[in-house]
Amino acid sequence: MIAAREYLERFRRDWPELIGVEMEAAGVASACFQASSQTGFLMVKAVSDFVDANKNAAATGRWRGYASAVAASFLRTLLVSGPLPLSESAREAQRKRQDAGNLIEKRWKHVQAGEFEQAATC
Repeated sequence: MIAAREYLERFRRDWPELIGVEMEAAGVASACFQASSQTGFLMVKAVSDFVDANKNAAATGRWRGYASAVAASFLRTLLVSGPLPLSESAREAQRKRQDAGNLIEKRWKHVQAGEFEQAATC
């Protein structure tokens, strides 16, 4: 929340159609972009109130839960649809998980067939 009225008024003057200002993610984004490993960053917000006297009103509180659920649903759908390319290390980790899953499945088939020695050595 922008507590300093002078900044809010300047924003409104410079961008008359501005309806929101994101502040919480700025520190996280700055840390990610300055990290030696160049960590990626994605922010999904749940906008639920205005910066005004009604910020802590009961009606506003009801919208926070709804806004959070919508933001979580959006993020889940985004991640499930897979639009973000995996890094090489993420692809390698995915291959290892698949290989481990295949090995577990192979061993389980041996166990179900009573082939315990084969299950232990495959």
